[in-house]
Amino acid sequence: MADERHLARVPNSTDVATLGNNLAKALLNRHILPVHSSVLIQCGHFPLIYDRQRSTFLPAVPQESTKTFDPLPHRTFDAIGVFPRFSWDLGNAIAQALQSVDLSCSFTTIVNDWQLVKSVDRLLATRLRQKFYAETPFPLFPYYELTHPSPSLGFISEYLLRRRLERRLKRLVSTEPISRLIWKDRGSGSPGNLFLNVEEGDKLLLRDGKSDCAGEVAELMLMASSLGHNVLINIYPLACLEPVHHGISMAFELESAGLQSSIAVQIGLSCSGETSSEELISKGVRTTIQAPNRSRSLSEIDCRLMPGDRTFS
Repeated sequence: MADERHLARVPNSTDVATLGNNLAKALLNRHILPVHSSVLIQCGHFPLIYDRQRSTFLPAVPQESTKTFDPLPHRTFDAIGVFPRFSWDLGNAIAQALQSVDLSCSFTTIVNDWQLVKSVDRLLATRLRQKFYAETPFPLFPYYELTHPSPSLGFISEYLLRRRLERRLKRLVSTEPISRLIWKDRGSGSPGNLFLNVEEGDKLLLRDGKSDCAGEVAELMLMASSLGHNVLINIYPLACLEPVHHGISMAFELESAGLQSSIAVQIGLSCSGETSSEELISKGVRTTIQAPNRSRSLSEIDCRLMPGDRTFS
């Protein structure tokens, strides 16, 4: 069973640099990160929207957040607010603190490239996704000055993460017919639902043969591990809390042996049209640690900077 611990909820910092330093301080001072950790930080998450006039996909990020694009006004911008830029800056602030103690950090940004472009013809959407990733420089926002810059993974497509997990699971089923993977509700013209048999009961992995948001996170964790990262720091919209946590649990249950030394640090932020960092932070920061095969009780760690606590610069 995966261990889940809450690290912090509402830090008393009002700027992204202090918050990032405090979170890193809590991770290091409480010995949560393994020694010689290789850290992959997912930050800057944003969705794509369809610009009909130019027949292209654009990042749904407020204009002032990027100099690379000039997106059309869209109500989605108001709904997303400062989350993409704030989460990118937070990831960089955390990396600065971790790299000051010689931990290796790499970056990636997951792109929601399906949800807001469902109305686009499937073949056209495939072409426009390819065009976006081929022509869009990473990152969308500026890097902080890092003491030990590491190669980034660039943008990662949510659409492709889902397809990768589907192929992974179907390959496991075909190569291990007698296993914990169980197909149910298969009928004429229906691929059925794939479940994983665990102690708590059967957990749904694929519905009608398709993956979902939890599957994206599971595949991200598995991908990070395959690339040599034993720590994933994932900064996500708080509205996605349930599938994000379920996805990490799914990864641990699918690859329990390969992820024995891995840890997921999940940092949830509000993404509801906040117009400033102060407003976003005021709504709380939920940080949860997930690790495999540990049954320690839940505990809360306040990551506020207290007198005498260690800081990193």
